[in-house]
Amino acid sequence: MSGSAVGQTHPLTNGKVITITDNNITRLKLSRADKSVDTYVLEQNYPNPFNPSTFIRYALPEKSFVRLTIFNALGQRVKTLVAQEKDGGLHIVNWDGRNDFGAPVSSGVYLYQMKTAAHVSVKKMLLLR
Repeated sequence: MSGSAVGQTHPLTNGKVITITDNNITRLKLSRADKSVDTYVLEQNYPNPFNPSTFIRYALPEKSFVRLTIFNALGQRVKTLVAQEKDGGLHIVNWDGRNDFGAPVSSGVYLYQMKTAAHVSVKKMLLLR
């Protein structure tokens, strides 16, 4: 890509890559053109470690009741972020480091779980206050 490619769309498929050769490019926006997905996905939160908040992305292949829950290292529920039916596709939710009662939680390792009738996924994240 060079300066003449600014604003152009460059679809990628089957592991192809974009190589930036212009040192003057300071921003690059990547987006997914096809929002349909064919599997359940729970992505790693970003940023991680985080303070004060983090984003969690997940994907559903079809309309599903989904529960996205935060647990502490002892397995105790801290916060329920999502508990509703969602359309298939990509979703994103923000966690502000607070529990179900609105109180800030302490620094530490937390687990987040995405659970549907057909799938369960769990990942770890680190809150640093």
